[in-house]
Amino acid sequence: MPAPVPAGFTRGALVATGGHESFSDTSTILQYFWQLAGSFGARIAIIPTASRDFGAAEQVRALFARWGVNWVELLPIRTRLDARSADAQAVIQHATAYFFTDGNPLRLSTVLGGTPVAQAIRRGHARGKVVAGSGHAGAFLAEHMIAHAEKRSLPERGIVRFAPGLGLTNRVIFVADYTREAWYGPLCVAVAANPFLLGVGIHANAAVVLHPGNLLEGVGAVAAALANGSGITHTNLYEVPFGQSVAIEGIEFQQLPHDHYYNIDQRGLHEEENILAEPARSSF
Repeated sequence: MPAPVPAGFTRGALVATGGHESFSDTSTILQYFWQLAGSFGARIAIIPTASRDFGAAEQVRALFARWGVNWVELLPIRTRLDARSADAQAVIQHATAYFFTDGNPLRLSTVLGGTPVAQAIRRGHARGKVVAGSGHAGAFLAEHMIAHAEKRSLPERGIVRFAPGLGLTNRVIFVADYTREAWYGPLCVAVAANPFLLGVGIHANAAVVLHPGNLLEGVGAVAAALANGSGITHTNLYEVPFGQSVAIEGIEFQQLPHDHYYNIDQRGLHEEENILAEPARSSF
């Protein structure tokens, strides 16, 4: 469950990317995050915990520093002990935005879950701070995350394993590096298991932004795939043997193109552009 929003605050935006985004001055995705974070006044904490290799995190840090920010800091959190340090908590408290680099989302949940750093990020997001997850790290942003999936073009029982995420939203489940051939089956199973969720498949070098009010925006050249299970009328997911095909009647797939919006509460696509007059930016 997302942290409660205190009086006078608005929940921050969530940015989930499909991975493989360019760490260059031409990156539309990272430019958008930089703007949401406060642009030249941004204070960005980069969290590379999902990977053993911090090389990508250093590239992102250097890119934001080159563009111009108040400060950008890489937090080398490798263990649960690191996630309890007073220094890490202070950086999280004073940052305007948090950026999780790509990697294993299960590493994020096992290292950060329930720690003071995770709790501080949840409080910050409820107070308007922006949180981004690059590639598979984006799965960790939601309450429900796919920790492991066997890539299938059709739904089968047992091809998806779930784990708790950071819980910044309980309305979506994010899948990075999406292709229909690899992820259609797992995404269908995930949504059939809990039709309250909107499944969001994000292609490589593309992204989605979840704005306050549960408006989901498409970013990038390739439209996101949305799996809407609110109309499911029947599934045999709970009774077929493991490894067998699953019947799902009523699931609906839609595309979310760049600069278009999907209202998760109303389950409707806004085809007109720029429905948000001014995207919510961190004001810290």
